Amino acid sequence: MIASLDSLRAQPERLERLWANTRHFREGLQQLGLNTGASVTPIVPVMLGDEAQATAFGRELRAAGVYAQAFTYPVVPQGKARIRCIVSASHSQDDLDVALEAFAAIGRRLRLI
Repeated sequence: MIASLDSLRAQPERLERLWANTRHFREGLQQLGLNTGASVTPIVPVMLGDEAQATAFGRELRAAGVYAQAFTYPVVPQGKARIRCIVSASHSQDDLDVALEAFAAIGRRLRLI
């Protein structure tokens, strides 16, 4: 853990990039009309509520090459199903845009946006 903190001190631009990536991704999801909940961390939820929709969305995202995990009951309360996305400093802008395009296409196909 100390090595991780030393790395952050030595490379502050990685932390800045993490937060820039997180903002870009969250805002992109919100512009699509998706609910990102109240999270203020690089773990960005897409709140769907319905378990079947979350499961289908997660399956289609993986098929499109985007790894984002659906979380349903009993991991989260009933009616609070979501897709869990984790943004990192290693993602490029293109990576995030490809993921946002997949969210848009799948969201429209599933009639969620």
